[in-house]
Amino acid sequence: MEDNKDIKEDVKSINNNNAGNIKVPAQASTSIVKTTGVNQIDSLLSRYKWGSNNVTFSFPTNKNQYLGYLSNEEPNKNFIALNAMQQNAARSALTKWASVCNLTFTETTGGNGTILFGTSSLPSTSWAYYPTTGAWGGDVWFGNSTSDSPDNPVVGSYDYATYVHEIGHALGLKHPHDTSGGTIVANFGIDSMEYSIMSYKSYVGADVNDGYTNSYNSFATGPMMSDIAAIQYMYGANYKYNAGNTVYKFDPNQAKIFETIWDGGGNDTYDLSAYTTNLEVNLSPGGWSTFDTSQLAYLGDGYYATGSVANALLYKGNLQSIIENAIGGSGNDTLIGNQVSNTLTGGAGNDKLDGGVGADRLVGGIGDDTYVVDNVGDVVVENDSEGNDTVQSNVTYTLAANVENLILTGTANINGTGNILDNV
Repeated sequence: MEDNKDIKEDVKSINNNNAGNIKVPAQASTSIVKTTGVNQIDSLLSRYKWGSNNVTFSFPTNKNQYLGYLSNEEPNKNFIALNAMQQNAARSALTKWASVCNLTFTETTGGNGTILFGTSSLPSTSWAYYPTTGAWGGDVWFGNSTSDSPDNPVVGSYDYATYVHEIGHALGLKHPHDTSGGTIVANFGIDSMEYSIMSYKSYVGADVNDGYTNSYNSFATGPMMSDIAAIQYMYGANYKYNAGNTVYKFDPNQAKIFETIWDGGGNDTYDLSAYTTNLEVNLSPGGWSTFDTSQLAYLGDGYYATGSVANALLYKGNLQSIIENAIGGSGNDTLIGNQVSNTLTGGAGNDKLDGGVGADRLVGGIGDDTYVVDNVGDVVVENDSEGNDTVQSNVTYTLAANVENLILTGTANINGTGNILDNV
């Protein structure tokens, strides 16, 4: 069933015009964020951020733990504390943000946190305050009185995406279509949930006023590539997250996969060996991979996500976050590498392996495989009697053992040499 909930949320003004002249305790420090000249980042900047990378949060248990609010504002409009499930969703969403940037979130009690989470009947869905030194700065409010209230935050659902989205506001991110305060609007092709969980658009070209049209389990499960780039610009990149040799093993039985992966370092691998479908894996920063078309998020109105998994963009050109390796399944897979030295393992099926500009190791398997060679350091590995295989090379190349065919590409003067087989 499609979830057509309309997220009519407001990002509350940092000036909190309703607060009048009430004196409130000083909140955590904030600072102004300058633009970068990069639209994908600038279109998400509210221009405000926390002055410290250590941010506290808490779950107030009664309305009196809130300061700086008037009688007609959120704490005084049917306040209800978050239940255990909602609190865990908030913790999980905070962890998603902390995994990609240099923010540390510390839980405290009552109303002592910088970011306070609560529910109220005032928002129909939810809203949050940007970072500000007022006591309300960073507070996140979820509605509790309408059918649109995000009260069942299961990962992949609208409700969970709302938690991630609202925390994005509490950290200083805006909607990519917003122009308030003279802020910058996202370019047409990147204003959708595929690129930012802060977007109001389920797919590129959707009407911003129509609300989300994603199916129930087809919402982004964390910050997407634009969000990651923007939050890292504000707070720095987290290279401690998955800093070892991480294997991302994907499950063909998972209903939907819709995420962006940030990896802190190490020699890392996408493992799709359990799949029987025709995989399309792209390890390039900002690239998308599709494992099974049935796992693509349905965005509504006939649109599906560009892929299931996107790779995060590089932070300041640092290659440390690159995914180095991919392992295919038993289908006819296409595996594409990136600018570092990759190991691409096709497995069974008629696979195409293209490592990109680095000196790559391309390992075939049973089936008629195609290898794209563009570096004299590329190594092709093919066992005996595993199919009729072809190398396409734009550099001088000698066929590896057990590879039958060589095609020279490009316009440079290069040479090709066969092997002991009957070559073409």
